[in-house]
Amino acid sequence: MAEGNVIFRIMRKLLSKRQLSILSLLLIVSVAALALQFWLVPVLRQRAREAILTRIEAVGGQWGEIANDPLKRRLLLSGSKVNDELLIEIARKSRSLPELVQLDLFQTTVTEKGLEAITTHADQVKHMVVFENKFDDRTIEAVLLRRKDLKIERRTPDPVATGLAMAAIPPSALISLVSVNSQILVGAGDGRLHVLDAEGNLPRKIIALHENWLVDLAISPNGKMLATAGGDNQLAIWSYPEFAPVVRVLAHNGDLHGVVWLDDSHLVTVSDDRTLANWELKQSTDSNEFQSADLIKKQSISAHDKAIPRIRSSIDRRTLVTASRDDRLITWRVDEELEVRQSAILEGHIDDCMDVQISPDGRIALSVGYDGALITWDLITCKSMKRDQVSDGRLFCLEVDWQRRLAFVGTPTGVTEVDCVSGNSRAVNDQSFVARVFRLEHSLLTSDGMGNLYARTNRDLSPFKKASIYERNYDHYSDNFMRNWTSAEVIPSEQLRMARGQTLDDGH
Repeated sequence: MAEGNVIFRIMRKLLSKRQLSILSLLLIVSVAALALQFWLVPVLRQRAREAILTRIEAVGGQWGEIANDPLKRRLLLSGSKVNDELLIEIARKSRSLPELVQLDLFQTTVTEKGLEAITTHADQVKHMVVFENKFDDRTIEAVLLRRKDLKIERRTPDPVATGLAMAAIPPSALISLVSVNSQILVGAGDGRLHVLDAEGNLPRKIIALHENWLVDLAISPNGKMLATAGGDNQLAIWSYPEFAPVVRVLAHNGDLHGVVWLDDSHLVTVSDDRTLANWELKQSTDSNEFQSADLIKKQSISAHDKAIPRIRSSIDRRTLVTASRDDRLITWRVDEELEVRQSAILEGHIDDCMDVQISPDGRIALSVGYDGALITWDLITCKSMKRDQVSDGRLFCLEVDWQRRLAFVGTPTGVTEVDCVSGNSRAVNDQSFVARVFRLEHSLLTSDGMGNLYARTNRDLSPFKKASIYERNYDHYSDNFMRNWTSAEVIPSEQLRMARGQTLDDGH
């Protein structure tokens, strides 16, 4: 009996040692698993992320924020370098890009193979926008049958789209900008006008002026009327500052991109249809004191071989310059009868010419384009004086401080300041697809294709105020851009119908 007790005690000790050994092993395995999960996997994932981001950057890919959620991003990929291999690599490393929820593909060489990879392995991608790729509608339909949670939009790019984000203009894009007295007027991709009080004392107004794309704004010389050019092919006149409708016409056979006033009753517009149109605004009051207005087309001139994204006028409104996607500029003279005549063709850009500015004395012009060049023109001799290669990428818009001889250029990543004398430049890369730059007395306003408006110092271009404007259901401002801008007075389009007798005509 005593021997049995001894054996029992010995076996209990051995068993206790074995249990201790098993517990130690389990502890070691658990620690290793935790180290793998919380240290090694994140390190490997971060390295994979850095590798794929480097790859994306190499082909010119751009990140953009999804409205109202800074943790979610859209990725825009364009060009022939974007192929199946890149899409497969992104899909394979999709766990490293958890915030990627929207992918835009513009004129890439991606085929069914790449589309299959990204839609199979990148489950976090819920929205795709595709433009002119190497796969057909049947391929997209097959993907949508498999991925019920995925939305795919197939679009045909509008010419103005490439001036912003190599994509169709999003509703939130801020594509026109002007400052009048104490108001800042901002036109958006959804056709609405945002009226902001620069002093921050009044709430914002949001006014539906066009069916889509409020591309350009112009205040009449007497300051009493606002002309707007829209992606709905319409030219519209509004009283200012009441924003009451005066008259509107279907002005062109394509999107309007620019409008300028020659005087208080004459305007000139340009369009995707490659024409320049000269308009006379006639207003009258009948015996019952009913006011009516008409826009009469005086001239329609086939101006360029491709779309015309911009028109500018000199201070005396007797010299006009148009910039075109045919890589050229054309100068125009306005005679005493307010007839517009072509003066000269300016050739020097080797890609789409996107914007131009004229000096106060009307002797010099500056232009920018998709060739990344800033060209200085002598408008007397109609010859180029200087060419500064600002970047290897696209330049979208231009503003000039003629007194300091500084040009401010909108780029896909921000705004670049160029010394027109030395050619030296400095870039501030904090905005995506800067669509307009507007110079105030002591600052700059810059708007972009992602719905952001910045006020910048003249000194170093650093933003000191910011506003964010998003789609219809996401209107808000952030970062205390200007006090009291957080409230908005929304005026729906049905309240802006034309008054009795002011009908929509065909513009002829």
